[in-house]
Amino acid sequence: MAKFAEINSLDEVLKIIEITDQDVIDNGGHQSLEAAQFVETIIPLSDSGVKWVEMTDDNSFRKQAAVIGGTYDSTKDKFINPKPYPSWVLNANDDWESPIGAMPSTTTDGKRDYYNWNESNQTWDKIIID
Repeated sequence: MAKFAEINSLDEVLKIIEITDQDVIDNGGHQSLEAAQFVETIIPLSDSGVKWVEMTDDNSFRKQAAVIGGTYDSTKDKFINPKPYPSWVLNANDDWESPIGAMPSTTTDGKRDYYNWNESNQTWDKIIID
């Protein structure tokens, strides 16, 4: 199945739909403008929608799968995930990262430690499991 994301004028992903791969192949092929226009003929855009953009779940094109609330950067032709926290910034790969860097990768007694981002303190807080 082929998946398409509905995009609004702010480049936000509004919804995601599926159509058959054969419909895409018969109407311009994957990643084509023709296929996106075909989708609009069978599934009209919502009041806020301005276009359909094809996506994949396996990240084989457009960087990653679209998610509702994420955005589509038409200049870079890629989907960008929603910003997880107000303090986070996009890095050079268009991935969100904390202002202090990656989550720690540590182990205790041979077991991987887990962390949550603490937006108030701008820290990675270790999760203690009893």
